Amino acid sequence: MDTYIEDGDIAVDQHGRPYFADGIDEAAQRAAFIFSTMKGSFRYDREFGIDWSGYDHSRGPNETIMMICREALTGHGGFGVEDVMMIFDEDHWRMCFTVQAGDEAVQKEVNINGHI
Repeated sequence: MDTYIEDGDIAVDQHGRPYFADGIDEAAQRAAFIFSTMKGSFRYDREFGIDWSGYDHSRGPNETIMMICREALTGHGGFGVEDVMMIFDEDHWRMCFTVQAGDEAVQKEVNINGHI
């Protein structure tokens, strides 16, 4: 169970106690953290994050995206991603994806501007 993060801060209830993410919400939050962190940039775990060096955005969506995403998620829990889509608008990149954990699924979006 992870502490739920909302807008970059720990989400708390009216009494100041943190909310906790579990199940599909936990999986979605972990995937979002991994996909929005450049591999090698997290001081305490240089293997954490995603390596976009193999992605050629000029060629459009392709299987390379799924390969890069699956590699980034290796060893980070029993969940996967599908339907990954890269969107470029107004000078920034966003990544939309569906997280699947067991028979549950949820869509998520992260800003990856500056990473690719």
